[in-house]
Amino acid sequence: VKIGVKDDSAPTVSVDLQTGFVGESYQIPEITVEDLSGEAITPTYKIYLVDGENKTEVSHSNGKFTPTAAGSYELCITAKDKAGNVSTVEEPFGIRVRPQENILENFDHPSSIVNSVNGDKQEWLESFQGKQGVVHISGTDSEKTAYMFRFIGNAATYRHVPFDSITVSMYFTKRADIYPTTSEGAEASWFNGEAGQWLEFTITEFEDWNYLFSGGTSARGAQLFWSWTKFTDVYIDEIRFSATPKLEFTCSAEENVAKIGDEISVSATVPTDGRLEPWISVKSPSGKKVRVNNGKFTLTEAGYYTVTASVETAEWSFYDTTDSFKILSLGNYVKVGERFVDADMGAVYQLVEKHELNTSYTLPTAVLYDPIAKENLAADITYTVTYGGAEVTVSGGAFTPDKEGVYRIVYTASTASGEDYVTECELYVARTVLLEKELINFATKADADNVSYGADGQAVGIDPVWLAEYKGRAGVIKLNDKAKESGYTVRIDKTYDEVKNLAWEFVDIDIYLESGDWLNYGIAVQSEQVSGKIEANGNTPWKSGVWTTLSIPKAKMNDPDDFLRAITSAQGGQILWGWDLNNVYIDGIRLRSLNATLNAFDSAASASECLNGTNGVGTKATWLESYQGATGVIKTNDGGAMGGYYLRAANHSVSELSTIEWNYIEVKVFVTNGSWVCFYNSALNVQLVGGQWNTLQISKSVITSEFGGNISNFYGNWVASTGVQMFWGYDDMGDVYFDCVTLKK
Repeated sequence: VKIGVKDDSAPTVSVDLQTGFVGESYQIPEITVEDLSGEAITPTYKIYLVDGENKTEVSHSNGKFTPTAAGSYELCITAKDKAGNVSTVEEPFGIRVRPQENILENFDHPSSIVNSVNGDKQEWLESFQGKQGVVHISGTDSEKTAYMFRFIGNAATYRHVPFDSITVSMYFTKRADIYPTTSEGAEASWFNGEAGQWLEFTITEFEDWNYLFSGGTSARGAQLFWSWTKFTDVYIDEIRFSATPKLEFTCSAEENVAKIGDEISVSATVPTDGRLEPWISVKSPSGKKVRVNNGKFTLTEAGYYTVTASVETAEWSFYDTTDSFKILSLGNYVKVGERFVDADMGAVYQLVEKHELNTSYTLPTAVLYDPIAKENLAADITYTVTYGGAEVTVSGGAFTPDKEGVYRIVYTASTASGEDYVTECELYVARTVLLEKELINFATKADADNVSYGADGQAVGIDPVWLAEYKGRAGVIKLNDKAKESGYTVRIDKTYDEVKNLAWEFVDIDIYLESGDWLNYGIAVQSEQVSGKIEANGNTPWKSGVWTTLSIPKAKMNDPDDFLRAITSAQGGQILWGWDLNNVYIDGIRLRSLNATLNAFDSAASASECLNGTNGVGTKATWLESYQGATGVIKTNDGGAMGGYYLRAANHSVSELSTIEWNYIEVKVFVTNGSWVCFYNSALNVQLVGGQWNTLQISKSVITSEFGGNISNFYGNWVASTGVQMFWGYDDMGDVYFDCVTLKK
């Protein structure tokens, strides 16, 4: 049997055309021709500039041509086998004005549509919603729609510096859920696209960047993102990348440590991109600019020199970056204790993280040290300890701090040649044991972790910062919500069981507003249950520039038990929020009972609640940790002038006092000399006995009578800065000590 075989199958032609650029040589890529006969076929081709229906042939030589105009071009390829079968393929490509190399595609020309590899349901638009050059991709009924693109340049164009991120400028006709993806479609992050506006979708994580390079620079394109949302039209204006070139430093100082007087050589390069030339600048430990000559400079100060390398170019501005490192310049220094290292030199040295109040502290020994030779030098060592500028007595190398805050210790080493070396140190003193109704006192640096922003999850503020002291207060948290009204959330380290049975009517917050308008607190404090807001402290504008106490009434909370559960939970509860507050400082938060002691005098700050000495009568009040068996005591003296003893309810308001049911004020008082006493013009028929604790009771009726029949007048004076004259004596009572002042029923 004879079988006749006829070749009537035309060759198959394929080519991957990239975008070209005006004024740059364009190399026609390799054209692949395959035929069933297996013969080798050499194709021929022509190049045309296409303008609508018109085509203008463009000359080429050895597979290259240099386009002089941007536009849509066509490569017309013809392949013919020996049997006479002919294939003619017309492949479009674009010639563009070359953009910055960080532009992956900006769709600035109709020919750019070839770089949106998304089927036939797309079109190029000259403009859309304020953007010029846009690709419109029509929505489909698919549950999941992938979006494919290829880059405007070839792979070599983008290999200088690794990508940090890719940003797509996009517009949706309906709300869409967008995910960046790899070729396998693995989710990296989620982006919720709002409809009807241009959005910037930034991809910072991509499981397979090699896929992105190989796919994005090939005809098939790379999948940049996908959507769950059906029937949403997408408009793409621009796809660009960001990249930060890695700077590498060289330094002649071994381990970046050298001796004062040494000449140092420094330089920086970008190994991945020789086009980028960093320039070097240097600052001394004192902040002065250092002259650098051919990459060299001399160390003249002790401390850290900062060497900064910067990349700044007009042509590749998207690569601009800065990095720095430090060189430690060492001279002899005073080394304090065993923990002191070279890096501590020149800065204020923290002796310990904290030291407990009223506990003896032994100063560590110090030596004059040569860090290069690593040996001690002969010197006389002296030291001084101060608190608030006043010198503190040190005995036997130790002292007992009786005030909270920062103590400053200065060590001086004097050599026989007359040189003095100084190291400044700080000792932070705090009371870390909380009182029964004290929720948190921010005594330690770790307490900053107990405060956060935004009970509604906005988290827009600056991270809370712990300060050892601020405006006369020790252990303070600095907050700043950038005036976003997002609220402050606080959690305490006590458990719910520890606080649930406490008696209280107010939450008191010691607070300092640097500037601001209204201060408010949440009715409901759990972050997921904020149902409204209510102004604090009588609906009046809050004071700025002074320490004050914000009192939050239990009676105005939706659910006080929810409050306790929230602040003792891991998430914490929203305590307060404000309008345009910016810097806010919090010293402590505590519970307070209405019928409990109003003046407890339990801290040094409570000395301000006794005004003797501030009005020119008697000696200024001082705080004592204990006296004659009582803890937390105020000592004062009217100087024998019998001018009376003035107290004020510093942490209360008139509205608060008006809600308390009481029949008399009880004052626990100790006098060194006995006397009969009066309240203003009313003799109380009470004699305070000298040398012992007395309980003085002043009836509400007597007080009301002395204040014109209106008890609110008394409240107003009691909470004011002038206070009220609580009592005075017929005789000079000598030193007078107050333990507490309480409203009693």
